[in-house]
Amino acid sequence: MARPLKDDMQQIDGVYYVTVKAASQLCGTSVQTCRNWRDRPNPPPFNSDLDMYPLKELGEWIRTEQIYRQGVGGKYPYKPDMSRYGDHHDAPVNMMPGMTPPEPPKKESHADRYDRLKADKLEMEINAKAETFVLADEVLLAMSSMVSNVKTRLLAIPSQVADTLAQMSDPVKVQEYMEDEMHVALEGLTPDWTKEIDFDATDDEDEDE
Repeated sequence: MARPLKDDMQQIDGVYYVTVKAASQLCGTSVQTCRNWRDRPNPPPFNSDLDMYPLKELGEWIRTEQIYRQGVGGKYPYKPDMSRYGDHHDAPVNMMPGMTPPEPPKKESHADRYDRLKADKLEMEINAKAETFVLADEVLLAMSSMVSNVKTRLLAIPSQVADTLAQMSDPVKVQEYMEDEMHVALEGLTPDWTKEIDFDATDDEDEDE
């Protein structure tokens, strides 16, 4: 009794597989050619245990690898006809028929680049005058000034409170006094650090330029 023929496509563990016959029809080749590709570089995906091709991986292989397969006379019969895409000579070689070719990248002229940079600079200047944008150097200078002022105040506390603390005997009052002095010094770490930036000086520099 003859063995029943295997279905051309089967679903196994949620994955679709096709026979070599179905794979050859999808690739547009003979069954023997499809088999021969298994022994060549970059072969199509094949499950030897099932003697079948995983359908999804085969489709990806067809789009990216089949076009490099040579036919009779060393030609590449599986490459799509790119003449239909007009002047898009830079279209990818793995583009299949029916796909829309990508738009060629537009080269920015020197005049356009100059206008774009000039507009960016003008926008930065407007934001700076509106105090919604500051330069990194100005931020660094403001933060450095604020930290330096606080550091100076903290270092001056011992000499300022030494005489007063020498006359105190209550540890609780000593602690409260020191905490008050520390809080006064730390008030220099204001959240509104932009006050340290002289925007008028920045505007004057822009006008000089």
